[in-house]
Amino acid sequence: MDGLFEILAAFNRGDLAALGESVAPDGRATVSGEFHGIDEVIGAFQRLRKESGDTISVAPERVLSDGDTVMFTARVTAEHGGRSLDVLNAYAFRFRDGKLADGRLFPSDLHAIEAFFS
Repeated sequence: MDGLFEILAAFNRGDLAALGESVAPDGRATVSGEFHGIDEVIGAFQRLRKESGDTISVAPERVLSDGDTVMFTARVTAEHGGRSLDVLNAYAFRFRDGKLADGRLFPSDLHAIEAFFS
């Protein structure tokens, strides 16, 4: 579960190098599309930071862990260009050898997310 908190902390501070070190070489993520490998996964996270004016923040609220599988809810907030985002999403991450191998997002309010990032 430590890997989860390391990934979220790196994302929140915009440390894409540290984020890249936390993703398995063949890792994949679903964030408004499907991304495979370190470059694509980091690119997706980088796009979120850029399109939020570098204001996006993810704060975990409830965390359930069963070894390498972690499910959690997190409050996602951002403000940029006169728009604001405040949603509670659910996520499922699978780790392998301490690195993110698979991640999925289950948005609570897809319309609010789309409106913010449009």
